[in-house]
Amino acid sequence: MFQNILTPERELPPDCGFSVYGPGHLTMLGIIGLVLICLWLFLRHRPRWYAGGLYRIFSVCLILLELFKDLTLGLMGTFSMGYLPLHLCSIAMFICLRYAFHPDSPFAGQLLYSVCLPGALCGLLFPNWTHFPLLHFQSMTSFLFHGILVWLSALPVMRKEIRPGISRVPGCLGFLIALAVPVYGLNRLLGTNYMFLNHASAGSPLELLTALPGTVGYLTGYVLLAAAVIFFMNLPFSLWRFFRRKCP
Repeated sequence: MFQNILTPERELPPDCGFSVYGPGHLTMLGIIGLVLICLWLFLRHRPRWYAGGLYRIFSVCLILLELFKDLTLGLMGTFSMGYLPLHLCSIAMFICLRYAFHPDSPFAGQLLYSVCLPGALCGLLFPNWTHFPLLHFQSMTSFLFHGILVWLSALPVMRKEIRPGISRVPGCLGFLIALAVPVYGLNRLLGTNYMFLNHASAGSPLELLTALPGTVGYLTGYVLLAAAVIFFMNLPFSLWRFFRRKCP
């Protein structure tokens, strides 16, 4: 069961990975969802300082997981430029760190919900590490990393510490575009595909954008898709507050 847990990627036997939405994948998603519900039940009546302590532990765990993965890959001789923390979910760990230690930062909280949460969910629902066995260290750390991102992004909203709304959508989209510009330049320089700006991750919704003509079409679709996701994630909260004011 654990014989391939530390096997380098190039030495893995063929067809040893897991299937998207297969039993193993669904089990991992179920565990992450169950933990989120348990954490919410545990924290829902706790004071903010208590929850804040857990957020700080989670944010530090994200950094330690990233360092553990990179150190292990380095010792195995398989670390490459493609493992730098420049994917959206890797960058999200710094946003989590900012919010955890400065919970009164409204912009960090909005980014946590509007950018980090959909990115982490997309990573879990459409994982790009399926060529690894489910019980490989890279697979397990990826599920745990994205799971912590979901917990840390969703819990403050569930506890009403973050109040999303469409008024902050332009700022979140502007942040994403400002982030994408230098990352795209690094992709061209390093031959990488951080944030999937060069081409879509296999099996993800971004593959729909490949029908658009050329690089300009793909990137335009990328921005429009991101804008739509951020907008519709925030719209229900604004509508709820609007109707509550109209119907006291």
